[in-house]
Amino acid sequence: MNHNQTPKPLGGVEPKGIGSGDLFGTPLMEVTDIEKLRKIAEDLWQLLDDIDTASDAFKPCEINPESYRAYYKYVERKQAQRGDSLESDGYKLYLPNVLDQRRGTSK
Repeated sequence: MNHNQTPKPLGGVEPKGIGSGDLFGTPLMEVTDIEKLRKIAEDLWQLLDDIDTASDAFKPCEINPESYRAYYKYVERKQAQRGDSLESDGYKLYLPNVLDQRRGTSK
C-alpha cells in the first residue's frame, strides 16, 4: 500500500460514501446484520427517551429561564450522540466510519 491509499477498515470492508470513499461507513440499506440493526434502533430509542425524560427533569418554564438553557444544552449533547449509531450525508444514512471508530474520533 502506498502513502496515498486509505487503509482498509477492520473486517476488510471498504467504507462507502461521497468522494474519496472514506467519509462514511456502510450505507444503512446494505446492512443485513439484524443484531446490529436492533442495537442501532435501541440506541436511538434511548436517546429519544433520555430527551423526553429531560423535559420532566429540567421542567423548562418561563419563570426560570436557566431551566431552558440547561434543557437546551442537555438536548444538544444528546442529539449529537446520534452519530455514534448512524451518520448522514444529508440524503442517506450510513454506519459510522470504521476508520473514525478506530481512531476514537467522531464528526
